[in-house]
Amino acid sequence: SISPPPAVLASAPAKVDAIDAGDFGPVTFTGSITINGSGHGTHGDVQAVASSGIVIAAGAGDTIVLRGLSLQGDGSNPGLQILGGGSVFVDSTRVSGFTDGISFAPAGGGRLFLSHVVASDNSGAGIVAGTSAGLATAVLDDVRSEDNAVGIRAIAGGRIDVYDSDASRNTTAGVSAELD
Repeated sequence: SISPPPAVLASAPAKVDAIDAGDFGPVTFTGSITINGSGHGTHGDVQAVASSGIVIAAGAGDTIVLRGLSLQGDGSNPGLQILGGGSVFVDSTRVSGFTDGISFAPAGGGRLFLSHVVASDNSGAGIVAGTSAGLATAVLDDVRSEDNAVGIRAIAGGRIDVYDSDASRNTTAGVSAELD
């Protein structure tokens, strides 16, 4: 099994495979990394209380891959908070119980690719993308964003391309685009 450090993983490229299922605490990534929580029939669970489940504050040239994770929060912060990183890939992951499930606001822009992701039961948006500098581009394929206030939300500096996805049963809107 793995036990990532509680605060910040090193910025050197790394790969972590979960061999045994387990519950892990919040973590921040500052460089390229692959987290595979779905190896050997396992699933990596991140429980977050009064914090984001995962924070990505990587550089513009870094690539982050998250696979087979489940993030569960107490409603007080974003579940997956992306503040930086050139390319972020999230696959076969569930995010629920946060303010925003996935908050993609990279300083200077970046790219987010979501595939087979469920964002549900968040008090804000299931998925929100935007930035004050550059362009935050998100591509959603086979994504379910349901039972949130807003399913999918693009704000200033954000572009979201959606394919074969569902944004239903949200209390305010399935899809929202706000320019300013």
